[in-house]
Amino acid sequence: MENKINDLLSDNKLSSKKELVSILIDRAEKKQSNQAFYNIFQHFLIESKVTLAGTFMMVGPKRGLSCFISEFLSVCVTDNNYEKQIQLLKGLLNDLNDLHESKKPLLKMTVAQSLLQLTNQFGLRRFLAYNSKGKPLHFYFVPYGNKNMNASYSPYFNAIVIYKNALDSKSSPEYIFMHELGHVFQMYMTKDSTKVPVSFKEATKGMFEQCSDEVMVEVFVDCFSVAIMEGTTFEDKNPFCSIFLKEHQIILKDYFSKILIEK
Repeated sequence: MENKINDLLSDNKLSSKKELVSILIDRAEKKQSNQAFYNIFQHFLIESKVTLAGTFMMVGPKRGLSCFISEFLSVCVTDNNYEKQIQLLKGLLNDLNDLHESKKPLLKMTVAQSLLQLTNQFGLRRFLAYNSKGKPLHFYFVPYGNKNMNASYSPYFNAIVIYKNALDSKSSPEYIFMHELGHVFQMYMTKDSTKVPVSFKEATKGMFEQCSDEVMVEVFVDCFSVAIMEGTTFEDKNPFCSIFLKEHQIILKDYFSKILIEK
């Protein structure tokens, strides 16, 4: 069984990843331990130079999906609560079922690195590098479209997963990447994925209509993206740079600069 799990993990086909997770679900439902496979997932991460890598490490499309799955399963299979393990595994399988072949573009890692460089203007890299638990920020590039999202940030793994831009033709891969970085920063500032800093609400009072906390988080990360990308060669990649008033863009740049200095 260990050889089969290893072969499925190493195979680049999406169907192999689904089969792997299905096997683990079946075993867990029979109350058969999956802990024996932990070393397989860890070995794959070590071989891919993920486990010992520093912050801002990017895993390209050839191994991006396998590495993120390995990181997820390394945590999942060590949980002795079978019901919880089954729930997590079924959630992962649902996520894999949302993936599909797409001819849409996947953000190039060289472009992602250039976008990261933009954060230097605010001294942001030191705030983005590690989460509150000291886990370095990693990026996984997955060569598939996703039915529900173009990218996602996982606070638990402190990882951004980037998919092909198959959902919204008006949103560029560059903007989507910076939007997800905004979620990383929002978590650093609040330690709560559902809240924004009170200072942000005060600084932008009158700029936006009242909205739920969930929507305000999205407003915060979009404002973050505008503050970083405005006035750069990537400005035209952000749809909000042409929508926000110039005086509002100045307020946002000033806000993010000041809160970082205070930090």
